[in-house]
Amino acid sequence: MHFDLGLPPAVHAHTALILYTDPTGTEGLVMEHALREEHGHPVMAEGRNVSQGTIDAILRLNALQTLTFIPDGVVAVGTNALAWVSPPRERRLLFQGAMDAAVAELDGQVFPQPRLLFIARGASLFIYALTGDGRPGPDTPLSLAPYYNVFASNLVCNGSMQRPKRLDVDSIPEWEDAFFYSNFVKPADQRKRHAFPGTVRELWDAAKAAGQFRDEWLVPAGTTLKVALGGGQ
Repeated sequence: MHFDLGLPPAVHAHTALILYTDPTGTEGLVMEHALREEHGHPVMAEGRNVSQGTIDAILRLNALQTLTFIPDGVVAVGTNALAWVSPPRERRLLFQGAMDAAVAELDGQVFPQPRLLFIARGASLFIYALTGDGRPGPDTPLSLAPYYNVFASNLVCNGSMQRPKRLDVDSIPEWEDAFFYSNFVKPADQRKRHAFPGTVRELWDAAKAAGQFRDEWLVPAGTTLKVALGGGQ
């Protein structure tokens, strides 16, 4: 089949990609169908697994057609995946319904936050803390983010968080707001996520009094940026 779009050179349709999903659209696969003409009519061949050559061609064509500005804080970009650094800043924390009554009294107050690393993959959000102020590299050690609602894998619990519908550099503020506008109710695992010599309530009171979240209050996560970007903990 030949389609002349009026652009040199003319393009030809030779392959169709069809997405097959279950009724909910949550699971499925993509099949590749060759196209040809028979007696002047288009014919689509049976489907087969998408070849690496087709995948490479799609990525190559997309790379040629689109360029996206990358802000300074972005440390890695992948297919439906993004990692970025959020500098220390003050944030309002929501503790409505927190199981610790002393922590619940902090609901809605503004506190200094540590330097953070967010990694979003599809609908999943992971969070770590960073010490220092240089741009992180592959061997940069990560720390635990000192928050409720974060699992031992550093995956953020769904909770009341409303995840953005898109994932790109322009949506970074939406992802950060989605995390901080959710209610921090209770620890998601048994691991102590801060090294401050006191309770969670005392930690945030101390951060407010100091005007900053001190690096020495962070707990090493036992992993590096390279491992975290690769899907490890």
